[in-house]
This record gives sequence, structure tokens and C-alpha cells, in this order.
Amino acid sequence: MSITEKLAYIKGLCEGLALDESTKEGKILLAVVDLLGDVTEQVSLNENDIEQVFDELDRIYDEIDAIDDDLTDIEIALTEDDDDEDDEDWDYDDDEWDLLEDGDEDITDLYDEENPLYEITCPKCGETVCFDEETLFGPDCACPNCGTPFEIDYDDEDEDNE
Repeated sequence: MSITEKLAYIKGLCEGLALDESTKEGKILLAVVDLLGDVTEQVSLNENDIEQVFDELDRIYDEIDAIDDDLTDIEIALTEDDDDEDDEDWDYDDDEWDLLEDGDEDITDLYDEENPLYEITCPKCGETVCFDEETLFGPDCACPNCGTPFEIDYDDEDEDNE
């Protein structure tokens, strides 16, 4: 039974007992029943208010989730490189570059100002490979994929350095 139904039951019992309002006991019992009526009314109002608060909290949580999803999308868009699918990761190992396994460090993590990297596209296989300066200008500069030796035009390099 709900609290309102219980109050109605108690009022029915009081009427069935035919309480006399002129006696002390009758006055007290009827006052207690009247007080229970007021308490029941207030509790019912509070229950409605609580339901409204919970409905409002559910709406707010839904909005927060939507904002969180939007912020995640924005974060991904800002941190994602448009060419991520085309980029290859390289790992420097004993003066030659090998493709990294998934999850290994990115080539940008390997960059060193004192030992810069140079990208070269192989004229034979079309693969883009990276070399450090020592390997690039050394006698054994060749594509690690197909073995084609690279010929470096030093004149263009000298103009860039000037």
C-alpha cells in the first residue's frame, strides 16, 4: 500500500470506531490522524519533486555524454594526421632504416637536430625511405626495399644549405 492508501485506511478505522472528539483520547487520535494527513501530503509533494529532479539529472547526464562524445570527436580530428594511412614508421638501426612494427615509436620521436633525417622516393620501386645525413651522403646509399643505389645531386643540396 502507498502512504496515501495507508492514511485512508487509518481514517476509515477512526470513523469506524466513532471516536468522540469531546474526550481527551479522541482529540489526540484525531489530531494524530490530521497530522499524518499533512505529513502524507508533504511526502507526496517531495516524491514528485524528487522524480522531477531525477528526470532533470537524467537529461543533464545525457547532455554531458553528448558533449563528451563531441569533444572526443574534436580531439581526434585535431590530433589526427590527414596522411596517417600513407605514412610509414621507420626505426634507425645500424645506419639503415627498417619499417617499424605497429605500436613502435614514430619517426618524429627519432628526430634529432644534430642528425636530421632525409626522405627520398626510390625511382625504381616508388617507396619513400628515410636516411640520416651520414648514410645519405655515404657510398652505400641504396633503397632498403629493392637495393637500387641512389644518386644524390650535391649541387642542389649546397644551394639549400646556403
